[in-house]
Amino acid sequence: MSSSTPYDVYVRSICSSSESNWVGPFSFTTLAEPCLDPSNLTSSNITENSADLTWTENGTADEWEIEYGLSGFTLGNGTTVLDDDGTLGETISSLDQDTPYDYYVRSLCDVNESLWVGPSSFTTLFLGVEDRLFSNFSFYPNPVKNKIFVNNDQKIQQVEIFNLLGQLVFVEKPSSKSFILDLEMLKSDFYLLKVTQNDRQRVFSFIKE
Repeated sequence: MSSSTPYDVYVRSICSSSESNWVGPFSFTTLAEPCLDPSNLTSSNITENSADLTWTENGTADEWEIEYGLSGFTLGNGTTVLDDDGTLGETISSLDQDTPYDYYVRSLCDVNESLWVGPSSFTTLFLGVEDRLFSNFSFYPNPVKNKIFVNNDQKIQQVEIFNLLGQLVFVEKPSSKSFILDLEMLKSDFYLLKVTQNDRQRVFSFIKE
């Protein structure tokens, strides 16, 4: 049977030497195929008043709904944004600086929608502070073949690398000022490098050859 399709059914009894008349029709409609939940909610390019939000679509949806608000908000009481341009991902703007936010995402299919997935969290930058925090941060080479050399004047808490689908493909917690990232296992592509320092984050981009 096909999903979201109406059907008619007739029934008759078959006895040992005869059968009854057909009775019916009895009608029913099959359920729609489930709308798969999105996954891998990721925030990047975070500034003092905006953030880029991405996720992984696990079905065929090309529209999504985002709901965001201050960290800890109740789902249903936040601000909703419809991503209906056919391109996965949305930039949320007009945010308050140095403020933690949560957000949820659900996929919108033709006749139904997925469950809400989240929350995923991020904190907007405090204007001026992040510039000083990351003013001496550097990494090279870019493009990179196998290894990235990282230097900073303060210890880096965590380094995360995401592909363009928003999938986390690498994570390391160096707790060091200078270190080397071995990225030989990554395929040639464009990646986002998310750096956490003093519980604040900055996102950089690089190319893996």
